[in-house]
Amino acid sequence: FLKNNELKINLHLVSDKSNKDFDEKLLKLVSDKKIKVFLHKSKIEGNRGSYLECCDQVKSAEDLIFFVEDDYLFENNCIEEMLLTYSRISTILKKDIIMCPSDYPFLYDSQYSTNLFIGKNYRWRSVGETLLTFIFSKDIFNKYNKQIRLVGEKENQPFEKPLHEIYKNILCLAPVGSLSYHISRNVPSVIED
Repeated sequence: FLKNNELKINLHLVSDKSNKDFDEKLLKLVSDKKIKVFLHKSKIEGNRGSYLECCDQVKSAEDLIFFVEDDYLFENNCIEEMLLTYSRISTILKKDIIMCPSDYPFLYDSQYSTNLFIGKNYRWRSVGETLLTFIFSKDIFNKYNKQIRLVGEKENQPFEKPLHEIYKNILCLAPVGSLSYHISRNVPSVIED
């Protein structure tokens, strides 16, 4: 989608309790000459450890960082929509923003002011809450490093609460109509008559 411009992408995968065979198959699946792929073992098991490993890997980032949880399914146009919309809106506002690719309808019940922005093909609304899949700049990470790391370093209720505090100062946007879907591992139980 960038045509003449080259987009430099580094993909950092965090392995948490996966075996070597799985990791090798995953690396084969995502190998691409245009994308540099790195595999990291999480030092601490579980979501907190994986998240903190992502924070540690941000040190080598140069521009935009996209944290992606392992249980999301993305629309084909997700990255293009997010990058072009990020560029457009942050340029218009003359400041960095945070973007989440998911529209979480359960957050519509939250009582906070919102705004509507026009992206490439989607409308984007300002939100005060997200889960752990979001894109942001290296500058935001550097400025809010301690708060961002608190998600993994401390027990929070909800888990993402330190991010929600950041969204009070930095505009966070989510699409109206999802670009990604959070896939639950739990299947609701069936009620029999």
